[in-house]
Amino acid sequence: MRFEPVDLRGSATRLRITDGCELDRLVFENLITPDQHWAGTKLAETLTQAGGIKGCLANVERTSGGKGNDRRMGAVWRVAKAMRSVEEKEGRQASRMLLDVALDLTEIRGDRISLVRSCLDALGYHYGLGKWEPFSLLARSGSATGPPR
Repeated sequence: MRFEPVDLRGSATRLRITDGCELDRLVFENLITPDQHWAGTKLAETLTQAGGIKGCLANVERTSGGKGNDRRMGAVWRVAKAMRSVEEKEGRQASRMLLDVALDLTEIRGDRISLVRSCLDALGYHYGLGKWEPFSLLARSGSATGPPR
C-alpha cells in the first residue's frame, strides 16, 4: 500500500493498494518493467477466460470440437501459443513458473526474479512488444530534420 496525492495542487491524499497480486508487487518494487507487467497481466486475463486453471493447457487436444464455447476455446489456444513461445526461449520449467506467477500462486524472490524477467520479455515479444521501433513525435524532434511541420 502507498499514499498518493489525489490532486497535485491540493494536500489531499488517498491510500492505494498496490500489491494486489504478485505481478503488481514486482512492478511496484521496480523488479519488472511496466511492459513486462503488461505482458503478465495479459496472460493472466487470458488464463481467466480459459477457465483460470493451469490444466487448461493439457486439455487443448481433448477439447477441440468438444464441449465448451468458442470464446473459452480461443482463450485456451491463446494461452497454449503464448506458453509455447516462452518454452522455446526459456524452457518448460520456466514457462510453468510463469503460469504460477500469472495465476498468483507463487511469490518470486531472490534469483528467480531474473528468470521471471526473461520469461516476461519472451511473453511480451510474443504479444508484439519490442517488435517495432517506438513511434513518438518527441523522439523524432531531436533528429537532424527537426520536428514534423
